[in-house]
Amino acid sequence: MTSPARVAADVAAVLPLDDPLGQLARRRLADAAREQESYMPIDSRDVLPVHSNRTGIFETLDEQRVEQVGAPLRDAAVDPQPGDFLPPTNAGAADPHGPAVLAIEVGSLEYQRRVAERRAAELPDAAAGVEEWRTYAIGRGADRHWAEAQTVPQLREVFGR
Repeated sequence: MTSPARVAADVAAVLPLDDPLGQLARRRLADAAREQESYMPIDSRDVLPVHSNRTGIFETLDEQRVEQVGAPLRDAAVDPQPGDFLPPTNAGAADPHGPAVLAIEVGSLEYQRRVAERRAAELPDAAAGVEEWRTYAIGRGADRHWAEAQTVPQLREVFGR
């Protein structure tokens, strides 16, 4: 299939400069070239780091003035540590950018795991004390202050089956 830019260039080449059809073809050629240029990928080597000052003027950053704040990031797929939460599978053993290293639960958070474990707790017995029912209610998402103000029958009514 021939691109519109190629067709416009072919038509513009055979038509005289003062011909309206030739002018239309040349305009189409220029539009197609601009459109194709806008889809070209950006090369990161051509991008300069910039910042905006208070006047809204952007200027390039001087590498001497850049100061790192906090600790540098560590990629758990490249340099796994024993304390990592949900490290990728095959971390440190395979190509970190290859298909063998998978971060299946990359979006999981520590508190989500704790909440899920609490929610998996079984319903307390009918004869269970108030502390067991309160712990169960808080594990199911109840506010701690609200749960501590409730009695066993009230908690059983809300969270019991």
